[in-house]
Amino acid sequence: MAPKKTLSNWLTNRYLLIIRNEENFAEKKTISFNYARVILILAVAFSITLGIAIYLVTVTLEEWLDPRFTQMRTNRQLVDLTVSIDSLEYEMNLKDQYINNIKLIVSGDPTALSVLDSLSEQSLVPAELKIREISNPIDSQFRAEFESEGLGLLTYRGSSSDEF
Repeated sequence: MAPKKTLSNWLTNRYLLIIRNEENFAEKKTISFNYARVILILAVAFSITLGIAIYLVTVTLEEWLDPRFTQMRTNRQLVDLTVSIDSLEYEMNLKDQYINNIKLIVSGDPTALSVLDSLSEQSLVPAELKIREISNPIDSQFRAEFESEGLGLLTYRGSSSDEF
């Protein structure tokens, strides 16, 4: 009676694959294998191929095939452009105000100083006004102390000084 073939026997039996030349039957290549090693190599190759395919689909091909990708990119560009337009508009308003102030000063009109003061107070953002109001008493006190002390702790050391 023949021995019972089990799965473990089938996986662990060693086989020999011989590649021969057809004309003179000389051996070209000899490969020893078992089915467990073949299954392992095929599983690793399949896993690597699957990983590459998933990467390509999610990253590279998304630009070509997913309509949401172009919409999201367009929305992102639109937000960036809106922000830059707002900042350019703000800068343009500041430049226009600066030019108008220069025109008032050059015109030599005595009422220009009062107009300039009112314009400068209106041009400040409310947060900047609060900071200016809060910092004015402290700033003026610091200035008074600094001016009364003269140089105080500030002294000039030449480059020939070796102390640090």
